[in-house]
Amino acid sequence: MTAIITTFLFCWLVLAVAPRTAIGLCLHRWLVLVPAARLSALSRADAVIGLTVLIAGIVMLCCDDGSAARLFVTAVPDVALWVSAVEWSMVLDTIVAVAAAIAAWRSRGDGVRISLPLRRAGHYRRRRTIRPRRSSPANDDEGPHDAARVC
Repeated sequence: MTAIITTFLFCWLVLAVAPRTAIGLCLHRWLVLVPAARLSALSRADAVIGLTVLIAGIVMLCCDDGSAARLFVTAVPDVALWVSAVEWSMVLDTIVAVAAAIAAWRSRGDGVRISLPLRRAGHYRRRRTIRPRRSSPANDDEGPHDAARVC
């Protein structure tokens, strides 16, 4: 353990004393840039799951061997992963659909009416027919109304 701590401290010492050297730039990338990029990618859900697992670990340390709380807390990491893997909007939609189906089944459909803008069979909209225009008379000297006049 002492060797790990000493190596870590020497890495930070190189970063502080010689940051522009090749090893300093490499250590800067490994110890500063990569962890910063990973930490900036974390979301609130990741923080909640991490806090839950941390609290579970503290409870595990504080409880006795035969404690029921310690036995319950052993399942917390699995439950936290399951909670983060489920899309909760889908679960809520499923619950609402099941509740609506149960309500329709219990009322046998008496009070449940869904009004859709559907037309009944046989009631189709009639098409308008376009009447052809009157043809002009063969005589081009007279207008269409002049041919109907009798002099």
